[in-house]
Amino acid sequence: MHLDKTKAFRALIDSKDTPRVIKTLTKNNRNWVIEHPQLAFNYTYTHLTNADRDLLTDLSEEQTVIEKLGELKKGAILNIVEKKAIHHYKTRTLQDPFFTTQFDRIKTFINEQFATRDISDVVQIGIGGSHLGPEAIYKALRSNYATQVSVHFLANIDPLNLKHIMSRINFRSTLFIFASKSGTTLETIENLKAIQDIAYSYGLSQSGFKSQCVSITQKDAWLDDKKLFTQSFYITDEIGGRFSVTSAVGITILSVAFGWSVIEKFLLGAHEMDLLSEEKDPLKNAPLMAALISIFERNILNLNARAITPYSYPLSRFGAHIQQLECESNGKQVAKDGHFVHYKTAPVIFGEPGTNCQHSFFQMLHQGTDTIPVQFISTKTNSTLLKANMYAQIQALAFGNLDKNPFSRCQGNKPSTSIILKDLTARSIGNLLSFYENMIVFEGFLWDINSFDQEGVTLGKTIAKDILKKA
Repeated sequence: MHLDKTKAFRALIDSKDTPRVIKTLTKNNRNWVIEHPQLAFNYTYTHLTNADRDLLTDLSEEQTVIEKLGELKKGAILNIVEKKAIHHYKTRTLQDPFFTTQFDRIKTFINEQFATRDISDVVQIGIGGSHLGPEAIYKALRSNYATQVSVHFLANIDPLNLKHIMSRINFRSTLFIFASKSGTTLETIENLKAIQDIAYSYGLSQSGFKSQCVSITQKDAWLDDKKLFTQSFYITDEIGGRFSVTSAVGITILSVAFGWSVIEKFLLGAHEMDLLSEEKDPLKNAPLMAALISIFERNILNLNARAITPYSYPLSRFGAHIQQLECESNGKQVAKDGHFVHYKTAPVIFGEPGTNCQHSFFQMLHQGTDTIPVQFISTKTNSTLLKANMYAQIQALAFGNLDKNPFSRCQGNKPSTSIILKDLTARSIGNLLSFYENMIVFEGFLWDINSFDQEGVTLGKTIAKDILKKA
């Protein structure tokens, strides 16, 4: 059902002129926090009233989001445009035969590599979902776990990106991972050709260079080529790139970096939050409540953006990953029935880590003409100084000041939520990844759109090919 056809949404629209002042709403020390073992979601400093929260619960029931999540996990064809099921949840159950087979192959291969040759570096060549998610998780994990090799990511087609990486690695002791589900991604193929040329310039034969290369793709895709790669690890067509971190796309390079014991904890954390997301009551389900707040801020309060600010340096690349997850999944204008929607969908996502963000766009958040919700991410293990800065920003946004000087006055009443991780262990990082994936899936259900295709990405690629033909 279209969002604007639901009773709960119409009731929320009717109440949109209700005064919602965060200072007033929180004066009785309300403490709206959903606690999970590795992650707590705090939405105290939002514009929600008790009545709003009740209506959002009704909206969740009307749109049957939990039932749809159950259907998804059972294999329903919810990607109706491409006529596909959705498989990324299967990757972390450690029970699906296809994915457990691939993980066993990855473990065996990596053990053999470290046993038979020196590996100094690993480079993953892939773009979009083959880059942003794996890099975000790698940077999050490396603060808590020693790496076995130096890790690099090559995504951009700009040859200067390749030149920079080549200057930092020992080419002959590097493992190259080429990741593309279709096997035909332009950037990945062009970078493959460029790296092959470098290998041959070093005097390596095709078979010699092949021993340093693996691919991650679909079976029988172009990258599934035994002449080019010593091994190919497979994913299914039912995994969207942006949801592929817990498939071979992310697990291969993370295994090389940290070893399998870390990966098991990471997958456990993701699966744990998947199960917690099945809770029907939004007051006990953090990803669902976050999705409902997103709809409330976007469609009732007409707010157009959301800032992601991780107050934890290891989480500094999460903003870029969430940007892709949100914008590519829910940047849609057509509902599942093929008709245009008459409401807004995905907001603009941007962000920087704290406290860097305080010295860039926070001026706009405090005194700009737009109200932009902020999602803070932090850990209980953060330094006291970092925590103090984050909580100060939450309060400053919410309460502002009453300075008589108009140039100094901050109006306040700016909403925020916060996600506080227990720590930066692999289990907590898995929780955080799954939190966002489930939140974005829930948003799609609420908006009645298909979160699993990306038809808009194709147009520019097609035009670029036509331009190159004429060049």
